[in-house]
Amino acid sequence: MSAEHPQDRHAGTGAPDESLLRHRSWLVATTLVVVIVAISLLAGRSRAHGPRPAVSFGAQVRPAAGSGLTYTNGWLAVSGSERVAVYAGREAADRGNGLLLIERSLGAQAGTRRVPIAGVGAVTLLRPAVPPTEAAALHAELRFVTASGASGTLYVATGHATLIP
Repeated sequence: MSAEHPQDRHAGTGAPDESLLRHRSWLVATTLVVVIVAISLLAGRSRAHGPRPAVSFGAQVRPAAGSGLTYTNGWLAVSGSERVAVYAGREAADRGNGLLLIERSLGAQAGTRRVPIAGVGAVTLLRPAVPPTEAAALHAELRFVTASGASGTLYVATGHATLIP
């Protein structure tokens, strides 16, 4: 009879040796750590800039009566107690001038900024992409077109509009 070596005991039986099992365990543990860290980073990144706002666009976003605006359409972003609305149209008193109204409210504080655009007729907002965060909504850049054929951009944060003839 031949003498059998201890390491040859499992040879040919299909049983993995101890070093292979240890290697697989380390590989599985390392993969799990990488996945957990990646998920944590992604979750932290999405929360770092605030919640995603609820956004409405179109004719259903209406300004308050008595705003001095003959209305075409509007845009509204709401997140928590913060609300930013933009209404587009023309000045009721002068049909030749476009008008954009920006209304901001945070709790009990509210304010309206009028952005007149002389000599272009009614202004219509173009549908923007949904802002990814509340901060992005407060600093949105909304594109618009005018009855005279010009287009432009409204910078919601500053209340300024630029025309591209």
